[in-house]
Amino acid sequence: MRIGGIERYTTNLLTQLTAIDRQHSYYLFVARYNRHLFDAHSQLPNVRKVHVLSLQDLR
Repeated sequence: MRIGGIERYTTNLLTQLTAIDRQHSYYLFVARYNRHLFDAHSQLPNVRKVHVLSLQDLR
């Protein structure tokens, strides 16, 4: 799967926010098909991945 518009925006935003803000927690709601995009971010202490079902998972 190629990374594009909203994925690129989200990863860049998260990278910048976590670089300047260590007080807040960030929750990423990710599906099976896109959770790999945020593997590096989920290693940060203030980032949590929340796994959700997508429509693809329900088929």
